[in-house]
Parts: sequence; C-alpha cells; structure tokens
Amino acid sequence: MAVSNKVKGSLLAAGMVMLAGCGSDSSSGTGSTKPTPPTPTIPTAKITFTPTVLATLPVDMSIASDAGFTRYSELLIKSPTSTFNAAVPQLKLRIIATGDNADNDEKIIRAGNIMFHLLQDVANSNYGKDKYSIAQTMATREATLILTKDQDENDMATLKLYAAAAIKLDLLRGILIESGISGIRVDNLANFVADVRELEEEDRENVIGALVQLNSHAAMPKWLTNSQALQFRELSVEGDCHYMSDFAQVFIWDENEGENRPTSKYCTDLGENSDRDAGFEEILHLIQAQGIAPNPETSAYQEAVRARAEAIYKSTAADKPWNPTKDDWADWASDDVISIMGPTYSHEYLAAVLEAFMGMNGHKTEGLDGYTSTEREQIIVKDNIGDDFVREMFAGDLQYTARIQTDGVIQYYNKTALTGTPTFKMKKSDDALEKYTFKSQYLKNAKIVGSDAIDLQGNDKDNILEGNKANNTIRAGAGGDTYIITNTTAAEFSSCQVTSGDDSGEIYTQITCPNTGTDKLYNVETIKLSDAIKTIDAAGKVN
Repeated sequence: MAVSNKVKGSLLAAGMVMLAGCGSDSSSGTGSTKPTPPTPTIPTAKITFTPTVLATLPVDMSIASDAGFTRYSELLIKSPTSTFNAAVPQLKLRIIATGDNADNDEKIIRAGNIMFHLLQDVANSNYGKDKYSIAQTMATREATLILTKDQDENDMATLKLYAAAAIKLDLLRGILIESGISGIRVDNLANFVADVRELEEEDRENVIGALVQLNSHAAMPKWLTNSQALQFRELSVEGDCHYMSDFAQVFIWDENEGENRPTSKYCTDLGENSDRDAGFEEILHLIQAQGIAPNPETSAYQEAVRARAEAIYKSTAADKPWNPTKDDWADWASDDVISIMGPTYSHEYLAAVLEAFMGMNGHKTEGLDGYTSTEREQIIVKDNIGDDFVREMFAGDLQYTARIQTDGVIQYYNKTALTGTPTFKMKKSDDALEKYTFKSQYLKNAKIVGSDAIDLQGNDKDNILEGNKANNTIRAGAGGDTYIITNTTAAEFSSCQVTSGDDSGEIYTQITCPNTGTDKLYNVETIKLSDAIKTIDAAGKVN
C-alpha cells in the first residue's frame, strides 16, 4: 500500500493516521452556492496558547514517548461559562513532536501560533464569529498535531505509534495473524520495529495495511486516530533563513544519485521535498477534518466548500481558479476512508485558497494544485466564493505574536549580499530579495528572538513590537503602535535611560533598560510596562 507523494503523511497508506496535503469564471458553473450562516448558540470562547514546549508528554500519550516523541505543547480552550468546575477536564488541543533542539522548539511554537490564529473569533463574520463549537469538537475528538523531521521519520513514527498502541491493547498478534503475516515478534515495540525494518517493501506495506485496521477499534487512542502530520522540513519560523528566502533552492549534481538534486540556495538543507512552508495547509487540514467537518454547526460550511471544489474540478472552463490534475483527484479519492472528516479534495481546495490569502505563494506564479491566485486581490477577482469562504471563517491579520529569529535574518542578509543593517519588514516590499514580505505584511505583533541586533519595521496596522536585549532599531508605521518592555515596572522604568531626538526630520525615542539593551524607536506612540502604560508625545518624550 503506497503512500501518495501528493498526500504525504495522509492517514498513512490511506487509512492510518495524519490527514495531510502535499504538497475561471468566479461565480458561474463552479459551485456558486454559499452556505447559510448558522445561528450561534454558544458564547464566544477564548483559545489561549503559551509559547512553551515541554520535554515530557502527558501520561495518556505514553506510547508516543515509546515511539520516540520528546516534545509537547498545547492550546487551552476556555469554557464559555463563568463557572469553573475542577471535576471537568480542561479542554485542550495538543502538539507532540520529535527533536530536542531550539530550532525545532521554535517550529513547534510557530505551529501552535498558526493553530491559535485559525481558531480565533472573527468579528462580523458568518462562521468565524464564534469558534467555540469548532474548538470543542476538536478537543472532544482529541485532535492532535504530530511533528516529525521528514517523510521517512513520519512513516516510521506512525508505524511505531500504531504498533505501540496495539501491543498495549494486546491486539498486535491477532491482527497480524488475521492478515496472514507471520515471523514478526510482537512481545515489545523494539523487537517489532527491528523485524519490520528487515522486510522487503511489499511485505512492510502488508504490515502497514494490517495496522490500518486498528483505526476502527474502539480502544485505540482518539488522539492518534484523529491526528495530523506536519514535518519540520516543511515549516519555517518568522525570520529564520527559510522564511526569509521562501525556501529558495538551486540544483547541484549528486554523485551518488547521478542526477541534479535540489538543495537550499541560502540556508541549511532540510532534505528532500523541503521547498515550501506547509504550516497553514496542514494545520488547516487538522481544523477542518476534526473541527469543521464533524461539527453540526459548521456542516453547511463544509458542504459548500466541498461542492465548490467539486464543481471547479468538473468545470470545463478555460480559466478555472483551481486546477488539480486527474492524478491528484485519484490520490485524494483513495484517502477518503473516514466520511465524517469530509472528502480530501474539500480540504485541499480550502487550503489552496487560505495559502494564497495569507501571502504564502506571493513569490510564485501559482499556488497549491494549480490555484491561479497568489495574492488577495487576485482571489477576489478569480475566486470570489473562495475568498468568502476564508473571510467568513478566518482573520485577515495574523493574531499571534511572531517570534522573529535574528540569526536567520542576518544569515539571509549575508548570503544575498543585502546592504545595510539586517532588517525584518512587516510591510510589503518591492525588492525582489524581500519577497518574504508577501506573507509578513499580515503580521500585527512581533517580538525579536535571539541575541543579535536587527532593525524591525512595522506596517500600517496597530503593531505591538518588542525587542531583545541587543541594541535594535524599531520603526513603526501608521496606526497606533506599542513597544513592550517585559518584566519592567513603572518604578523600574524610572531608572532606565530615556532620551529623544530628531534624526534628519524623524523624531525618535531612545531607551536603555536592563531588559532591552538600547533600542531606538520611531513612530511608536505607547510603551507598555508590566504594570503601567506610558505615552510618547510628538517630540519623542515619554510621559
């Protein structure tokens, strides 16, 4: 049972776990019917995410520890009622991951931030104004995001997870016998994995096919059967080298393979198929499969997305907004084994629209599976219904605080020979070497992470910006902008060095505190301390 290259990690071999994606006339003949908005019945909830990664997993996920997972994080769902009941478990959405280094921890945090963003309420929208029922559905189904290094590690981790669960439930021997498979030890996970590794590919796939049958067993952990894969090699963090370079690649000659092989142009090579950021795509798959599709309150939305995707595919129009191939469609059809999650093509279509909406493909000529729009202005013209699907459910500006990685910004500047101080921009740039700004333009809040000094440029939104302990320059744009000084009270701030000046007609405020280094602020109106708010006047003075 082969795993599709297009739907990598997807319910491993069409049935196991981790639904995943890859990799016209806007209103006529392509499913133009819009969903009827539901009447909200539950008060607005708050989804919280603390950017913390733990080195231990919950007790009920012990099989994940056995399978080599070492990292854990979670999003909490606040009850819509004001009454706290200690007997009721806290609703949560969980992330488990392999790897134990700082870069991977930052990617885990970025994954949590994307999930946080997609689950935030959207005022005045049809479906996104109250996402409690979506989050509650996900939590009830124990929806879990699973991060691994790459496809090979994902496949082996999935095999280990299912085998570990089967051993714990005393099901592994029986299911292998039923499938006519013999000669594999089932006394413990290590022996089972060692024997499977020695099998020929066809025999190994037969073992996987046997394990697939466990999905229907009531005793299997829901967090495993309702999980979603995301791989570190297809995820970047704001400011890291792959984010800055949009995973730019070049081809080099591989002597061992006897062919040209793509490798990173500016950054550390992440291995095969590391040419795009799939964070929004894969995390949306988790939310749609485990929260939107199974949820009665959003079933009309799911059906409208499905109908639209099918109609576009079947349309004979020459200028369709989305152009998956017949092979794509066949691959997706082979994945559709759990009807409650909705057909795979509905997930792929919505992800294609969302990626374009969030600027993830602005540096390309087309998006996912032949989606012809790469920017919001194009979506409105070419796929106005898809544009409505996204706007009715998700916020346009990123709702989390981006953690800007200084080492990646500096590395990219050095590799591309960009001049001037290494700078991260939150406003769209016309410079061909700053195409990352197609996506960074939708950031609202940012925090400089790392030990290096960089310039941070805001945009025309109401930005909340924070430096590190180096000497940074922070340039806010239009809007009401706030500079944060963490772990500093008003009393402590009185001991900081604060000056103001005029730099060739630009008024600035310069602040030196123990937690800031020396930061030079332009166009910032407010300073937020741990217990107070300070204002900056037109002359740059802090009041």
